[in-house]
Amino acid sequence: MADVSGESSGAPPAKQKEKGKNERKANQKESASEKKKHQDPNATTNDNRIKELENLVAKLQSENEKLKRDNKSMMATFMSQQQKMETPRSKTRYHMSNNVVVIGSRSGKASRVPLLQLLADSQNRIDMREADTPTCGAINSQKSPRLSPGAVGDGPTSQPVVKPATKKAVPKSPASTPSEGSDSEPSSEPSTPSDDGKPKKRRPPALGKGVLNMGGNGIVSQQTLKVFQEQWGGGQSPAVSNVGDSILDYLHNSFAANGMQHSTRAGTQDAFGRHIIALCNEVTLLLKKEPLQVPLKSPIYVFGDIHGNFTDLHYFMNELVLFRDPKYTPHNFLFLGDYVDRGPHSVECVALLLALKVVSPSTINLIRGNHEDRMVNGDIKTYGAGSLKSQCHALFGPILGENVWLSINQTFKWLPLTAVIDDSIFCTHGGIPRYIGGPDHRMQALQDTYNFPRFETFFECGPDEPEKIQLCRRIAADCCWSDPWEGSDGELNQFGFGENPRGKGIVVFGSQAVDDFLQTNKLQYIFRAHQEKSDGLKVSKNARVVTIFSTSDYIGHQNGAGVVFVDPAGTIRLIIKEPKEDLLPQSFKPLPH
Repeated sequence: MADVSGESSGAPPAKQKEKGKNERKANQKESASEKKKHQDPNATTNDNRIKELENLVAKLQSENEKLKRDNKSMMATFMSQQQKMETPRSKTRYHMSNNVVVIGSRSGKASRVPLLQLLADSQNRIDMREADTPTCGAINSQKSPRLSPGAVGDGPTSQPVVKPATKKAVPKSPASTPSEGSDSEPSSEPSTPSDDGKPKKRRPPALGKGVLNMGGNGIVSQQTLKVFQEQWGGGQSPAVSNVGDSILDYLHNSFAANGMQHSTRAGTQDAFGRHIIALCNEVTLLLKKEPLQVPLKSPIYVFGDIHGNFTDLHYFMNELVLFRDPKYTPHNFLFLGDYVDRGPHSVECVALLLALKVVSPSTINLIRGNHEDRMVNGDIKTYGAGSLKSQCHALFGPILGENVWLSINQTFKWLPLTAVIDDSIFCTHGGIPRYIGGPDHRMQALQDTYNFPRFETFFECGPDEPEKIQLCRRIAADCCWSDPWEGSDGELNQFGFGENPRGKGIVVFGSQAVDDFLQTNKLQYIFRAHQEKSDGLKVSKNARVVTIFSTSDYIGHQNGAGVVFVDPAGTIRLIIKEPKEDLLPQSFKPLPH
């Protein structure tokens, strides 16, 4: 105690005063707290509730953070799955079928023949001649060179004799609907009274006119038609039978049914010519909206040169198009060009293909060949009666025939140059454009639809033509004119290209050029046409290039017609239609169906 009191007595008075003051304040707070407890017995309970609420808020905040983390995780998973769904599938690896479908010309029956047996039995057969024998001048020359006859290979160079259809009488009145039968057969058309009271026959509807049955048994009721009119807009329904349907009907039911002869009814051929002009206008509008390189999907049938062979074309279309309407057919069609010249029915082949195109634009796909050029199909001196221009004049006369020929070539100008099937198979008429070194922009140029000019002919080049236009002209010409090289790659340049025997300015491409083009553009095959083959088909360049020639008995040669079918499973199937004379070796043993 003495020590404590001594310490206190020894402290400064100010500090002792301050210490006493603090003790008094603490005592006052304690007494106030005790007093408050006595006055509010629920104070402890309220404090507990506040603590519980604080704990609950903390728990809710924790759960909210957990939900945010879960949502973030779920969103990440969803985005990952979405990216997987949007990731393009890997390309289908295609392979060649082991069998070939061979169609007998006499029986019309199809048999499956082993591909190896076909190759073994036909290895000694030679291709009689190329699809095009004329050699042409330089494509980039200022003057327009005339195509002159010349041979590539062992084939003859003489011009084949083609019998064009003769010109029929031209009536003063509008044309009537072509049909089978002669002019003298009785008409079943209803009669209407004339001014003198005698019944007169109602004039049959002209080619292209359709009648819509609106009676009680009609396929469309009046009320339904009103609904359709509102949907179609403008209060007018689309044509029931447009120009494409009319031409298809005429070609199937009159021309083909009459043994590939035009109707003898007066005015029919002139009506046919006028309908072709109208058809060209419709198809041109469609082609202007299509890309220069058309992307296509399997299943698809691919055809090569037609060359005015309506018999083969009509046969294949009858076999492959359901109900004679491509809109009901579950597969697509691609035609690789050369629809005209040399054969007797160039006009009819063009009319059929363009009519199919306008009826079903997404199913029927047409690209340009070297004969879709007015300088080629208008060369009467070289092709004679087999040229498109000559056949137009023979069918429709010099005035209407010239207009039909010009209209067809205006449509040819807008045909795409190439197509790609399933991002794997490059399709063109002749071959791949030449490569001259540096960055490889060939595919980019072919995909540049809006900046790539369209040429009615590849042989007219002005002296002041810009370099870019000349480059596009060369790329287009290479696509339509080039050929695979059959010799050693050692005879070609460092990029695998060389001069073509067809003429100056045209190239051939070897195995190196093919491999480089396919590898650069991540492709697997090249489908092309442009050359006659004894069986209508040829696989070359390490099985990377398939040549398709779809007209049999070409200019008197006993060659087959080939077609290729690509199915979505990745199989490339070969089809051969035999020529008129069955030329398959006796050793063939067709497989059972």
